[in-house]
Amino acid sequence: MNKNKSSQSYKDMLVAYTNNLDAKDSPNKSVNKLKVLKQKKEKQDALDNAKNLALKKQEIARLKKAILSLEKSLSYVSNKNSDQYKKMKSSLDKMKENLNSLGGTLNTSDTNVSKNKTVDASNIFTELTKKSLKPVSFTIIETPPIFPGCEKSSSKEIKNCFSLGVKRHFLKNFDANLPSKLGLTVGLKKIIILFKVDEKGNVINIDARAPHPKIKEEAIRIATSLPKMTPATQRGKTVKVAYSFPFSIMVE
Repeated sequence: MNKNKSSQSYKDMLVAYTNNLDAKDSPNKSVNKLKVLKQKKEKQDALDNAKNLALKKQEIARLKKAILSLEKSLSYVSNKNSDQYKKMKSSLDKMKENLNSLGGTLNTSDTNVSKNKTVDASNIFTELTKKSLKPVSFTIIETPPIFPGCEKSSSKEIKNCFSLGVKRHFLKNFDANLPSKLGLTVGLKKIIILFKVDEKGNVINIDARAPHPKIKEEAIRIATSLPKMTPATQRGKTVKVAYSFPFSIMVE
């Protein structure tokens, strides 16, 4: 009907006619192509959902671990009104909000604290101390070990008296002539004494850092003669406490 074969109208009609012939020859070709595309999309969506779910589970596990660790640290802080405690508490609250938004909960078993037991922030410290994983630091203990004669009213006074008692013990018993016999250079020398007071008040795990092996031996000897003490307590339970202090000597 259209004799002008160079016109755009003729070309459009020819394309439409050709497409109709292809569809007539292969009626299922277009349907199959759409089906393949749909399957590919469904497969990709499933992969994306699985990846997002895995990332979500990883984030929930990370938050749980961080929350339990921070709750344990908070249980060691005796001054609940300090800026440090308030900052830590604020961070803990934010982490719990994030956990809730992801649909996570702490009412599940946690292998880092106790297998097959429900995690409870109030007994984290108790679980740790039962297993004797590590001693509590002297700086954050609620009630420190009591050096004989240091029965004071407050935790701070007991700590100060404890440190003074240990220092006096070393000043009284250290061999002042020893450093000059060892050929050390003249000047002030520092010794660091480390030990723990166990749940029975005994001084254990004694060690020292000194500028000479003989001085280290002397420091350990003196620490070994420290008196038995009243053990430290945390949340009403007797606990092991780690303590260290620097001790200076002058070599003339």
